[in-house]
Amino acid sequence: MKKVLFIFNPFSGRRKVQENLPELLRVFSEAAWDVRVYPTKAPLDGRDFVLRCGGEYECIVCAGGDGTLNEISGAMVEANLPLPLGYIPAGSTNDFGRSVDLPADMPACARIITSGRERRVDTGTINGRHFIYVAAFGPFTGVTYTTPQKLKNLLGHGAYVLWGVRDILSLRSVPLRAAWAEDGGEKSASGEFLFGMVSNSLSVGGFRGITGKDVDLGDGRFEATLIRKPRGFGDWKDILSFAFGREVASPQLLRFKTDRISLRFESPVSFTIDGERGGNFESADIRNKAGTLRLLARP
Repeated sequence: MKKVLFIFNPFSGRRKVQENLPELLRVFSEAAWDVRVYPTKAPLDGRDFVLRCGGEYECIVCAGGDGTLNEISGAMVEANLPLPLGYIPAGSTNDFGRSVDLPADMPACARIITSGRERRVDTGTINGRHFIYVAAFGPFTGVTYTTPQKLKNLLGHGAYVLWGVRDILSLRSVPLRAAWAEDGGEKSASGEFLFGMVSNSLSVGGFRGITGKDVDLGDGRFEATLIRKPRGFGDWKDILSFAFGREVASPQLLRFKTDRISLRFESPVSFTIDGERGGNFESADIRNKAGTLRLLARP
């Protein structure tokens, strides 16, 4: 029997994991898995358990939001555990789960995991810290962790939209110098920027299309977007079109694929990492780690 650790966040989303737990365990049992179930009790509790005990297992499965996935996969990297990882999306938005075509039906997702098929997915680091699919700064990037959990449980993704409207009243740009690799060369940009995002996902914040076209989660490159400070109504129109996933050609929108990018600010700027508070950085060195995640999912 395969020895498996199943970690779940009982507070994610609408707390659906508890409702599905008997059926999930039945799916695991039918696959001849010997499962240890560990519900997390506090932030970073799952990380600490993986660091202490993860080496005792042949596979790890986690259920929760994108922040839970970040925590568990990051602990596996920290503990040097290159094990297969299964993920059951159970948050309010589940950007990463949608990007890798994992179903919302939890038992169906568990059956995909127990099939044993692996998909290699890129991850990244920001100043050496692990992340799964996005690192971003600017307006609206913090709504995933500032929105009250009760509101998210009640409205799901709609709660983010309502809460994010508040950011319109506090839009401000920041001085930035950026340098990145692109098409075998080095490029750079500087000036006042409103927003920046480095991603490996088909959607961010539940909005599909804003990460760019032809996204490949295993090509060794991120999709990057930098938005300059708007100069007038036309720029605002282009930015709003971009926010709704439309293709826009504008000198205020810098979009490119890269495996590394360095961002330098004049003072610390707040970042969101995988939907959670990431900290304040005066400089951010972001690197792609090609194919490091052994995800149990559809190829």
